Amino acid sequence: MILAYCSKVILCSGLLFGYYMLALRNKRFHEWNRYYLLLLPLVSLIIPLLKIPLPRETSSSIVYAYTYQVVTIQEKIASRQPAFTLPQVLTAIYSLVAFFLLAKLLFTSLRIVRLAKRNTATATADYTLITLNKPGSPFSFLSYIFWSSQLQLDDQKGRQMLQHEIVHVRQKHTLDKLYMHTISALGWVNPFFFLTSKELSLVHEFIADKHAAGKEVADYAETILQSVFQSREFTISNDFLFPPIKRRIIMLTSFQKDRFSYLRRIMVLPVSALIFCSFAFVAAANPAPFDRLASVTSAPEATAGNTESTDSSKKTAKNSSFSPEKRPSFPGGEAALSQFLAKNVRYPREAQEKGIQGTVEVAFIVEMDGSLSNILIANKPKLGGGLEEEAIRVIKAMPHWNPAIGHGSRMPSPASLPIRFVLQDDPPLPGKQEQVYTFVQTPPSFPGGDEALNKYMAQNIKYPKEAIEKKISGTVFLQFVVDAQGKVKDIKSVGNKKGGGLEEEAIRMVKAMPAWIPGKHEGKNVAVQFNLPVRFSLKQ
Repeated sequence: MILAYCSKVILCSGLLFGYYMLALRNKRFHEWNRYYLLLLPLVSLIIPLLKIPLPRETSSSIVYAYTYQVVTIQEKIASRQPAFTLPQVLTAIYSLVAFFLLAKLLFTSLRIVRLAKRNTATATADYTLITLNKPGSPFSFLSYIFWSSQLQLDDQKGRQMLQHEIVHVRQKHTLDKLYMHTISALGWVNPFFFLTSKELSLVHEFIADKHAAGKEVADYAETILQSVFQSREFTISNDFLFPPIKRRIIMLTSFQKDRFSYLRRIMVLPVSALIFCSFAFVAAANPAPFDRLASVTSAPEATAGNTESTDSSKKTAKNSSFSPEKRPSFPGGEAALSQFLAKNVRYPREAQEKGIQGTVEVAFIVEMDGSLSNILIANKPKLGGGLEEEAIRVIKAMPHWNPAIGHGSRMPSPASLPIRFVLQDDPPLPGKQEQVYTFVQTPPSFPGGDEALNKYMAQNIKYPKEAIEKKISGTVFLQFVVDAQGKVKDIKSVGNKKGGGLEEEAIRMVKAMPAWIPGKHEGKNVAVQFNLPVRFSLKQ
């Protein structure tokens, strides 16, 4: 997440800085360039945070999401996780470098302030002149102008240098530099922030040169060249001899007007709009995995004037069914899936310390290209202790799956994967209770197959009258066990409750089901957990 955000910030700032280099650099509208460069890092940091969803059409069909193999992560209570993880180490390194750069900025600022306090100061209305007893070029910081005692204030060269520094003070260029150095320190991995800071400093010099030279451009250029060999001490101060001198002389002596000056500036708007749309607008999230599933539709409540004998039991229920010919699967099959999860899932340290254990049900969509989207936690309430976050992290790290096949072509399909976290002091005793599988070689099936199941649901589910009156609709996600004899038991709804009797009606329908064909594993009938989503929607 953080890596993706940093990448977007770097890309966004790179595009904006690239436009500056192509269209705005070395142009005479220096004030415009100054504010463009000041806004560049701010825009780059904000735009990737914006998420404006675009609507997208989806179709609803019935797909039964078979629950894949549960992975039990058993952890001894006394065990310990590694002291530091790779993300923690990288975060520490990043923070350490940022802290060092900020400390360096603060230390340099304090050095300049102490230098001002230790030397003779002369206050004026606009600035405070600090006289230094050593050679060097004049420079400014905040409202201070530092001046070498070896330079004359009353000759032409001295007046031009002083006027140059006064412009820096009046336009508060030091604040620009402090702002840019702070952003560059916090975002030190972004090279474009440093390039922007360097270019902004040069634009400051262009502005000060323009005001200080006035009509005496040739004399002012000569003053710069005569003092070119003097050194510069502080990077956050505004020095009269800020390099590169060549660009300053070129900008100072260039009087030719750019024919496309206004166009270059106005083109910033469509470029910024393009970047904004590219980063801020995102396709609306696919419907939640269980919103693409079983659909039970009822006609609306009878309107005034209809006979009072019309009730929910006489509503027509329509079931739009479509089941994939081939379910989505992990590359390499269930054995590879189990191996991947066993290798990558780690019991969160917080959950270990707090004694938190249980099963996390992760639901997701396997898209047509095999990518996983809409990854969410189906079980409510959450277990906490970082179990849900760990489960989602591992699912996001998975390679692309083999997509579902329906009518001979790929299709998006929901799936769910339970991951069981167990803390134990001693190994569990075998034979204590019937083992419930979430993956078997032959899953349980409704007598007659999926088509018969669809028909059964359409004939037996009745839209609750309370839900019709209150206009309640939505998907109820049922979870139950088909035992070794094919009997359906332990029926419950998971996820947020819809109310209006929807959960009760869906559970009633499942309880009334005939015995299923039990699942088989290693040649034996076994109990298998099964998920059945049912969508209730009011037809307008």
